[in-house]
Amino acid sequence: MLYSFSNAQIKTGTLYVSGEINYNRYENKSENTTQKNFRIIPTVGIFVAPNLAIGTGLGYTNSKLDYTQALYSGSYITLIDYTGKTNAVTVAPFIRKYWTLSSNLYIFGQLQVPMEFGKLQQDGFVTNVYEPTGYVNYQTLSNEKKHTSIGVNIKPGLDYFLNKKLVD
Repeated sequence: MLYSFSNAQIKTGTLYVSGEINYNRYENKSENTTQKNFRIIPTVGIFVAPNLAIGTGLGYTNSKLDYTQALYSGSYITLIDYTGKTNAVTVAPFIRKYWTLSSNLYIFGQLQVPMEFGKLQQDGFVTNVYEPTGYVNYQTLSNEKKHTSIGVNIKPGLDYFLNKKLVD
C-alpha cells in the first residue's frame, strides 16, 4: 500500500486553483512608525507532466508606511511626518514538483518569480524650528514614481487535493 502511495501520480492536464491572502501590521510606538501590508494573489496551475505543474498568480499588493521623526542639530529642530503608499499589480509565475505522501496529500518544491508593477506615492510634511528666535518654516513634499519589484522565491509546501478524481 505504501508503495502505491509513493508512486501515485497527478495526471498531465489536471488543473488546480489556490492562492494567498496576507495582511500584516507593524507598529513601533517608540519610533513613531506604523507599516501595513496587504496582498491577495489567486493562482492557477496545470500539470504539464506527471507530478510537475506550471502556473501563475495574478493579484494586488498594497503597502503603507507612516512615521514621524525629530532631528536635533544645535539650536535647530526638524520634525518630519512621512507617508509612503505603494499600490501594485502582482504577477507570480511558478513551477512546482510534487512528491506523494498519501492518496490526496503531496509535498512540493516550488520556484517562483514574483513581479510587482505599480506606483509609489510619497508625502512628507517638514517643520524646521530655530529655537533662539522662534523662527518656523514649513515644507510640503510630494513625489510619485513607478514601482517595480522582481524577486525569486524557493519554497516547500503541502497540498491536499480535496477531490480524489484530481489525482486518479
